[in-house]
Amino acid sequence: METIHVGYWEISSRAAMMDTLSQISSSNAQGGLNGYQSMRREKNMVVAKKGRRRTLMIAGAVSSAVAVTAVFAQSECNNSAPTRKRYLPEYTASGDLILPKNFNEWVFVGSPLAPNALNGGKANSPEFHNVYIEPGSYEMYKTTGEFPEETIFFKELQLTFLAEHPDGSRTEASGRGFFPGKLNGADVTVKNSKRYAGTGGWGYYNFNHHEAKAPTAKVRMRVLSHDER
Repeated sequence: METIHVGYWEISSRAAMMDTLSQISSSNAQGGLNGYQSMRREKNMVVAKKGRRRTLMIAGAVSSAVAVTAVFAQSECNNSAPTRKRYLPEYTASGDLILPKNFNEWVFVGSPLAPNALNGGKANSPEFHNVYIEPGSYEMYKTTGEFPEETIFFKELQLTFLAEHPDGSRTEASGRGFFPGKLNGADVTVKNSKRYAGTGGWGYYNFNHHEAKAPTAKVRMRVLSHDER
């Protein structure tokens, strides 16, 4: 399985990323189809009740509804067009990155976890890494296969819930495993080939390794380990 790397970040498999979008598109298209089918059933009932005199009028209304629904469904499917307005990184006068806004409304990429118990008791980053990509950049990536300049990835860190077993896992109603606990800060990476030429075209920022997240952050020369944050 091919894994997507963003600079020093390992964020998800390409298949998982594309599958997410496929499900969103299918859901939108099905919603439009269901709306059309529902409208058609309702109109047919009215025709049966009102008699032949109303048939032409209702047929016209149904045709209009079909046309509108078709346009709506097509519009929903086309929301993924590369022309979508993008949220670009914002900086202070001194060059610090401002904490991206509404990141939790972005496209969710995945949530990798590297628990301490599977890494000799000391993983570099033992939290869940809830990774989001700015939607407009993602739409462009789908078309070109490359992340455009000014792409933003947001990684919200989240501790595992209190352990019950030596390996760090616990048992819940759904079974034994690792479960998300308290939020624990955030990392952000931004693509800009000129601004971050010294680090492979990606800039790395840490907005605290605890809550609350810092409002701004200075660029780092590399990704920090758990202990360095």
